[in-house]
Amino acid sequence: MKKIIISLFLAALMLTQAVFTVSAAGLALTPQDASQPALPSSISGMIVSATDKTITVKSGQTGEIIVLNLGDIPRVVDGVSGQPVAVADMKKGDNVVAYYGPAMTRSIPPQSNALVVICNIPQDYQAPRYAQAESVEKAADGNSVKVTIDNGSIIVTINRDAPIFPYLTRNIVSIDNIKVGSQLLIWYPFVASSYPAQATATKTVILGQAVLSDWLTIENKDMTDSAGSISGALPVFSSDAASDVVKQLNDKVDKLSSDAKKAADAKKNAGVYFTYDVITTTEYTSVVIHTSVNPGNTSSDRVTTFVLNTTASDGGEKYRIYTLEDLLGPNAYKLANSAISKGIAAADPGSYFTGGDGFDGLYSDPSFYVDQDGNAVIIFDKYSIAPGVMGTPAFAIPLGNVVNIAFDAADTLTVDGAALVPLRRVAEALGYAVAWDGGSQTVTMTKGDKASAVKIGDAAFNGGDLTAAPVIHNGLTYIPVAFAELGLGGCYQVNPKTGGVTVSAVR
Repeated sequence: MKKIIISLFLAALMLTQAVFTVSAAGLALTPQDASQPALPSSISGMIVSATDKTITVKSGQTGEIIVLNLGDIPRVVDGVSGQPVAVADMKKGDNVVAYYGPAMTRSIPPQSNALVVICNIPQDYQAPRYAQAESVEKAADGNSVKVTIDNGSIIVTINRDAPIFPYLTRNIVSIDNIKVGSQLLIWYPFVASSYPAQATATKTVILGQAVLSDWLTIENKDMTDSAGSISGALPVFSSDAASDVVKQLNDKVDKLSSDAKKAADAKKNAGVYFTYDVITTTEYTSVVIHTSVNPGNTSSDRVTTFVLNTTASDGGEKYRIYTLEDLLGPNAYKLANSAISKGIAAADPGSYFTGGDGFDGLYSDPSFYVDQDGNAVIIFDKYSIAPGVMGTPAFAIPLGNVVNIAFDAADTLTVDGAALVPLRRVAEALGYAVAWDGGSQTVTMTKGDKASAVKIGDAAFNGGDLTAAPVIHNGLTYIPVAFAELGLGGCYQVNPKTGGVTVSAVR
């Protein structure tokens, strides 16, 4: 990454922000009213260590060190283009500008949640400014807006013809999408030394904005209180077409906020910090809310998610909140448990709790979202199944690889109390090549380095035993449905009401 030269503005801002209202030129203008919400802090310096969840930054001015939690949907932005940067591309020795907080642990080094990390800033280039819109005034001709930031100390004019981009969504945005509470990255080369200071944006990125689908709007609500014990933002949902769904969503967010405040009140000197992200794909809009309650040296992180349809369909369920079963099928929990268990088994020793404290399966709908790559991502609260260093563990299941094969009762056989299904249809749907040897009456199934074989009339296979032997019926080989799980790596469910069977797998 290119070397970053930190401007006088950012240096002055970091040194004076806690006491004064500061202009974009770095000039202390007026003492900041103690009743005003605390502004985010920033640090400019070098990454001294990095993981996929955190970066540790050492200030180039003061030498202070801070650990910044990036979250599960990190905001890492190229300082010139405004485009997202992969966390994996950040490494030890890179120079960055990061905005965080205002909540911070009392540990050594202190920890906080990163609001945005800016990297790849050329020498002598002005880094963009992170801010939340405190007021938005549209010009009479509609060609610009004036956005007030930093507790009223700076007014930025954003013209309609200046570049403006969303972050990690495919939505087309404009100045019309900037609302009170919108989280922005703003590029401006200089400001007028006045109070409030005046600037004109050359480029803007909306990090958290009013997200629009064809039936739903998600806007930003600043949760910061005057005491500074509560900070961050939560989503507010609105719709002209689905008031019942919107009420359900907003009621859940209100309860989330109320419960978090009660938890903070129960812990002396605790603060609450809310953040959320919206991930939009053609089919799904996901909202991921993080609630951190910080009692001092450590902070919890509880995750609440909603997955909604981006485009309203003409079907019976036009507006909906998805469950995991809606996305993965009737065997959703079995598929999820398998993916999670495999992810934990593949991790380094000590990454996850074991024994009674470890993951023991899903018993209710988990928190999950759909990412830009089309994965259903199951996400856990901090400390729920892993040490705090793992943050909020997440496990991805590619939706495009999920296979569900449904059999009506008429398509199955019952032998010795076991449900049997056509073997070839199941095996090929799960990605296996199937070969029949008529001489030995044996079916062999192979997929990569996996192989399994069964023999007609013999319940034994690969050293195991089925509850019933495979049979030939109407020219097809039928196998106990349990073989999908025992021999092919899938899972199954028998509907006790209809007698139908569903076999599922992630190919």
